[in-house]
Amino acid sequence: AGSENTIRWDFLTSQEGLEEIDRIFFSKDDYFQVGTSLHREFGEFFEKFVNLRKKELLTPKQSANDSNIESLENRLLNIRERRMRDKFAAICGDIPEHYDSRYRFNFTILTPRAPTTQQTRFKIRPAEANEVRRALVMFEDFRQRRAMKKITKLREEQRALPIFAYKDRIIDAVRNNSVVLIAGDTGCGKSTQVPQYLIQAGFASVACTQPRRISAMSVAERVAAERADAVGRTVGVQIP
Repeated sequence: AGSENTIRWDFLTSQEGLEEIDRIFFSKDDYFQVGTSLHREFGEFFEKFVNLRKKELLTPKQSANDSNIESLENRLLNIRERRMRDKFAAICGDIPEHYDSRYRFNFTILTPRAPTTQQTRFKIRPAEANEVRRALVMFEDFRQRRAMKKITKLREEQRALPIFAYKDRIIDAVRNNSVVLIAGDTGCGKSTQVPQYLIQAGFASVACTQPRRISAMSVAERVAAERADAVGRTVGVQIP
């Protein structure tokens, strides 16, 4: 039996526990569904989360001296972080300079299937359900941190492309002329960047033709990825 507030960590990572978690938190109406790549990724994350939480709850509290040392380390990290922010401020001017929890997508796990002390049809205890909720929020936070790093790296790569230096000139030329020819080496960014420049400048729709099916798919996927989107939403592909 055990107390309702006791967390059975081994149960949470057992086959029976994971199936119960899926039943409560991952139905077809929930944010993550069983069988999706996000669900599998969360499973890997949850195993690490449980191990860390077990260590965290078993580790004795820090002494005042330990806290002072940690505070000094944090100050040094903050100094290094400020220097890095200054270095990349010009590169990443159109997005936040670093990840901050204020920018994250905030949400609460609400489900009528979550157990309470009055419900006995669930194998998972209320305290254990709270840990799963905590893990879900941390997982989404982790995903957004990772996405932030990808976006920052992507913006650096975009600004490093040869065509970036001509962005404003290209937009002005398209606005003021019915036909504009752009010549550049392969890989300079003609197909992937120019459509994005025009959309950012206010053009309602942009079509980009490619000679082969695979090229059309590749360009659409690349542009969608750079816009943090998926093919079929704001970026589409049509193959006759």
